[in-house]
Order: sequence, then C-alpha cells, then structure tokens
Amino acid sequence: MVVVAVGALAALAGWLFVWPPDEPPGRVDAVLVLAGGDGERETTGIRLARMGVAPVIVFSDGGRPDTPSARRCLLRLDGVRVACLSPRTSSTRGEAKAFAELAEREGWRSVAVVTSSYHLRRASLLVGRCYQGTVHPVAAGMGHSGGLEPVRSALREGAALLAVRTVQRGC
Repeated sequence: MVVVAVGALAALAGWLFVWPPDEPPGRVDAVLVLAGGDGERETTGIRLARMGVAPVIVFSDGGRPDTPSARRCLLRLDGVRVACLSPRTSSTRGEAKAFAELAEREGWRSVAVVTSSYHLRRASLLVGRCYQGTVHPVAAGMGHSGGLEPVRSALREGAALLAVRTVQRGC
C-alpha cells in the first residue's frame, strides 16, 4: 500500500512539475520571461524571440531590479523590441498583474509565458487569471543544478499551486 501511495505521489509530482504543458506557441504578440531560475528562462525567451515567435520580449525582474532578468533589459535583439517589467510586489501574482496592465496598454492579445518547468502550471494559471488574452506556456527546463533543491521547489510549488486553486482564486 505504501509503495502504491509513493508511486502515485511521484507520478503526480512528475505530471505537475517535471512534464508540464508545453505547446509550441506559434506566433504571439509578446514573449513574457518571468524572473527566477538559473538563466534558463532568459535563454529560452531569447531563443523564441530570435525564432520570430513575437515582435516583443518582456523580461520581468520580479520586483527586484538587481536580478539577471533585469540586466537582460539592456539587450538589443535585431527586429525584436525588448521591454522591462518591474511588478509592485515580488511574486508571480505581481508579475501577472503587471504584465496584464502592460498588455492592455499595448493591445496584446496573446503571450508565450516562459518559466521553469516546475513553475509553469501555477504561473500560467495566474497570468491567465489577470490577462484577458491567450496564454501559451513554455517550459524552460528545471532551473536547478541538483541536490535537494528540486525537491524543495516541487514542495513549495505544490503548496503554492494548491493555494492558488483553492483560497487565492482571483488575479
């Protein structure tokens, strides 16, 4: 019985955090790169922009201007506008709200949201709640080098996803 429960938990964790939804976005109005990770998010977002997925790439600094994402705002990409996002609160919900405001001003109707695979389900859900357009989730890998950090991230994300699905229902 314990083996079945552990197996089911492992399968659920894999479905939630290791193999999240990740469809090619096609053409969108903007690529949103959420703050955090180990650089894999920025690399994936830049790759998408260079592939011509969107005319704009938006880097969020997560409300912390000293992050690698914030420094990416200085990039110059041929044929791609680089925009910076600095949410009022340092949270995924804050990033979602700030992006929704920017997208409304710009008239964007679709976005590719780039984040680490363990964060993709919750981030896409939050952006979708705040933003009225179409959200295309794009996984940028796990974002952790090893040790117990992936386990901690999965536990943290699991608790946060449960909260967003149950008590934190709004944008």
